[in-house]
Amino acid sequence: MSWHASRYHGHRERPADSDSTHHRKPRSIGGGNDDRNLSSLSVSKHRAWHTITQNWDVYRIARELNERYIDPDYELVVFKKV
Repeated sequence: MSWHASRYHGHRERPADSDSTHHRKPRSIGGGNDDRNLSSLSVSKHRAWHTITQNWDVYRIARELNERYIDPDYELVVFKKV
């Protein structure tokens, strides 16, 4: 459920400076609730991240950043840890 839609399901909006739990690998694409996959973000940063990335995988995020946001003299490279 998106942040915007949540207020229509009985949830109150949290202040933008409060903490929110972010799943680094979204649950919608197989991420779990283990500590390694969770981080704490402000609500405003959490909303911004999901607005921009829309739960894309890391390769699509890197491609989007490289094509539109990062200095063209640099490239963000993603590889799976071993």
